Amino acid sequence: MKEPNNAQKKRTASYISVAQKTLKHMLQNKNTDSKWIEILSYWSQGKCHACQAPLEIASFKKTGSGAEWKFKCGHAHNVISLEECTEIGEGYAASSLRPTTNSRQKVSVRIAGTRLSKENREIAIVKMLCHYTRPSFKKFFNDVQNSPVDVIAQNNSETEYFQVTNLYDEAFWRKLGKDKNVNKILSDINSLVENAIKRKTHFDTVSKKGIILVIDTWPGVMKKIAQKAANMPIIAQAGFKEIWLAGSIPETTFKLYP
Repeated sequence: MKEPNNAQKKRTASYISVAQKTLKHMLQNKNTDSKWIEILSYWSQGKCHACQAPLEIASFKKTGSGAEWKFKCGHAHNVISLEECTEIGEGYAASSLRPTTNSRQKVSVRIAGTRLSKENREIAIVKMLCHYTRPSFKKFFNDVQNSPVDVIAQNNSETEYFQVTNLYDEAFWRKLGKDKNVNKILSDINSLVENAIKRKTHFDTVSKKGIILVIDTWPGVMKKIAQKAANMPIIAQAGFKEIWLAGSIPETTFKLYP
């Protein structure tokens, strides 16, 4: 077995130290989600949060949106910066996706603290998507609301325009905002995707050709479920430059078109 080099050892030690300091701070906050505490506890002990293998940082990557730590065991930790957002407060979220016995998906979400505003959420979901798929983009800002564009992203030579819509309806978000937790069975992704696209097809054809439509599926959709929507006629007919299902991790982020 190949021994980690000095740079990897230092990066791992630094990562564990930061986790320990963050955990100490979080334990003083009564609103901190228990799942986040559990994850920090594993990191603080030098273990992977997903499989409890010894924590070794295999690689580190900085993007225009955030950073990614890949562990030797195969798991990873991704973070994005929200420096463009204002008055976001302090909040935490935890979620899980599970397949059911009849090939559906169970979604469990719980939040604590401040929920992001519509504008801040649009910035966050686009930055996360670019972190995974367009790492060179580093400047993000909201466009005028109710226009064809929600978020503009730029690097030194390119500009991309994004329109953001939700996979779930308002009832889902109202319940989450009121009760701070939601449990939902995702039984028909086709109708949800179709409705999400239809909400945004009123823009003129010329505008849509230059816009990437991002369907915010937070916390995400599993690959087997997402594949059910891949060949829907409305996806190609909608007229957008690209269409994405955007989850919170790369494994729940999928390009539907082209």
